[in-house]
Amino acid sequence: MTGPDRAGTAAARLHAVARADLYRLNPFHRTGLPTDAPGRLVRQRRQQALTAQPDPLLRAAFDLLEQTEQRLVAELFWHWGEPGDCGCPAALHESHDAAVRAHAEVLDLEEQDVLRGRDRASRWGEAARAWAEALAHQDFWAHVGHRVRALRDRRLDESTVDGLRSGFAAALLGPQVALAAANRDAELIALLEVWAVEPELADQARVLAAEAELERGQALHEELGALQRAGEPAEAGRRAEVELIPLLDWLDIALPRHRFWRADRFRDSVAVLLNNCAMAEGMDLALAGELLADAAETAVDKDTRATIEQNLADLAETGVLRQVHTLLNANRYADAVRELLQLRAVTTEPADRAAIDGLLDEVNRVFLSTDAPNDASPRSGFQSVSAVVLLFLALIPTVAYLILPAGREVGPVVFLPTVLLAPVLMTVVHTRWFLGGPLQWKVEWGCLLNVLALAALVLVAIFIDWAAVLVVCVVFTIIGKPARAAGRFLARVIRR
Repeated sequence: MTGPDRAGTAAARLHAVARADLYRLNPFHRTGLPTDAPGRLVRQRRQQALTAQPDPLLRAAFDLLEQTEQRLVAELFWHWGEPGDCGCPAALHESHDAAVRAHAEVLDLEEQDVLRGRDRASRWGEAARAWAEALAHQDFWAHVGHRVRALRDRRLDESTVDGLRSGFAAALLGPQVALAAANRDAELIALLEVWAVEPELADQARVLAAEAELERGQALHEELGALQRAGEPAEAGRRAEVELIPLLDWLDIALPRHRFWRADRFRDSVAVLLNNCAMAEGMDLALAGELLADAAETAVDKDTRATIEQNLADLAETGVLRQVHTLLNANRYADAVRELLQLRAVTTEPADRAAIDGLLDEVNRVFLSTDAPNDASPRSGFQSVSAVVLLFLALIPTVAYLILPAGREVGPVVFLPTVLLAPVLMTVVHTRWFLGGPLQWKVEWGCLLNVLALAALVLVAIFIDWAAVLVVCVVFTIIGKPARAAGRFLARVIRR
């Protein structure tokens, strides 16, 4: 027949008292008795104290001292004083009592809510070091074994000492865990790291302290997920920003990512919720961008984060394209081109770049068509294009005249430079250089360029040959469409 599990019982007793009031409710503290007081002295003091002051709390403290298992646990967390018949070195009792004082003081200060910053970390570190020094003494558990024998209770034996030894580290962390959980104190949870205990035990303590917040977050996540699925993604997303994101910031302190699988799983579930809200049909682009940015920052799993980042990139592209179409509908061609060029600069996918190039070509086609409306952008736009065309029309006869001094007698040969240079003109018009340059000049510069271009054309007509200028304009009009097609082809080659 299996005997009683004294070790398990002792560990359970430790766990039961490991609260924030560990020292304040210690029966030796309430009764004023020394930890090595014999049973006769305990009974005598009980009669005297309760006769003078029938206090229920004091009576409960004496009751605990009459229960040997409870008393042994209470002795561990109170002053041992000068060594008596235990035969311990004085240094052991001194280090133990110093640990009790340091731990009790920091718990009292936490109850008063007066510890902050470095002082707080220093106090907890001091208590942890004091207990580590006491437990490192070779005679620590020998003293506990002596007390088991001194209490002369057949329910206590060496297995009781083993149970106390195995559960003592967790009991030291217990009051801090209880305080942190009660106050939702992420910083205090992080300070569990100061204890010289097994890392796994410290991690378990942190999870235990954050348990209530994790459960609250999971309940909120389920509520917002149901709201999103019910067709209210915008409301779910806004609430997630206000209620879930601060909780994730709290978790980053209490349960840092990549260390606690449960917290990481919760982070990923929040990231997926934010992503689903952002990608819902009809979602406002600005809100969707905020949600996706937070989702990407929140996600821990690499695949989840990659998916969200791709959605964020697609959303940015969608937003730019929507803006481009809005600008085109408002005849703001220069502004539309600028947006497309900025998007092209950050696009890496060949297919996406090809799509942007196609849209740029379409903008050019509409903008340079004979019936295109004037550009309504706060830039020169149409005026700069027309000025460049006029300059080239003035330049071509000039070049022809300089190359062929007898050009007036040559006749149709003067057409040749126009035919050859027209595709070059349209190529320049369709290159990114032109779109990023003259098309974004200020309106004043466009007007000035038009005046200069017209003046140049008039001067060429007066001083060189008005007939040649007229022929150039006619030829340019005739070959304009094929020239523009050739120019667009050459522009695509240049862009590649």
